[in-house]
Amino acid sequence: MNGILQILAFINDYSQKLIGKYFIVELNSLFNLLSKLTEYNTKYKSLEHKELLSEITKLENKFNFRYIRNKVAAHKDSNIDLKSYADMWNSINFSSLNEYWRVFVNHIDKILTKYYPIEKKLYFLIQRETIAGAIATEDKKDAYKPFYDILV
Repeated sequence: MNGILQILAFINDYSQKLIGKYFIVELNSLFNLLSKLTEYNTKYKSLEHKELLSEITKLENKFNFRYIRNKVAAHKDSNIDLKSYADMWNSINFSSLNEYWRVFVNHIDKILTKYYPIEKKLYFLIQRETIAGAIATEDKKDAYKPFYDILV
């Protein structure tokens, strides 16, 4: 998702807004996954998840992404007046997307460090390290179909 935010500067405004809608859908999915974690980690549920809910509530009051997700991003309602529609599109911008993204990045880093340090290292940190004598490869020829016929 961070890569999406980085490339948005290289496309036109309309495309940025469209991709921003899908970014909002993915943020919602990420929030749902973190909410599921409360079923397995009661300490997280009583501490960090409550903090996340508080931060997300503040962002929702400011940008209304949940409403945007439900009305124009994941679904497209036909009963939206033009002013509401314009307000939603105006809320989809780099600043608002980045503000949400930073909340999630900081939150996930915090809980991985506190509760899942081994997983943090294996899945996130080790990818940035060179392991002497080891080269990991994966044949993706048949497993992945790129958007264009070539993969850059």
